[in-house]
Amino acid sequence: MDKKKLLIVEDEPVLNKALQDFMTAEGFEVVTAIDGEEGIRKAQSEMPDLILLDIILPKKDGYEVQEYSYHLVDQSRKHQRCGKSFGIGSYHLSG
Repeated sequence: MDKKKLLIVEDEPVLNKALQDFMTAEGFEVVTAIDGEEGIRKAQSEMPDLILLDIILPKKDGYEVQEYSYHLVDQSRKHQRCGKSFGIGSYHLSG
């Protein structure tokens, strides 16, 4: 079975690393970003199956990244199916 790709967008280095280590140990392929603009670029280039997104971020906040993510999911049928299986459309706010 292929690993699911996870994008973590978190600006706090310690939390970013802790989440990366934990999710890697859980079997995810993990990509990280440290601000909203980088999160959008990586969402577009990496096409993750799931995005773990902080709300309070530099450059673009989590709400802006989330809005962009919805558009990205709409553009790709494959990722739309993956998104639905992971529950995109409902999300947990942190920050």
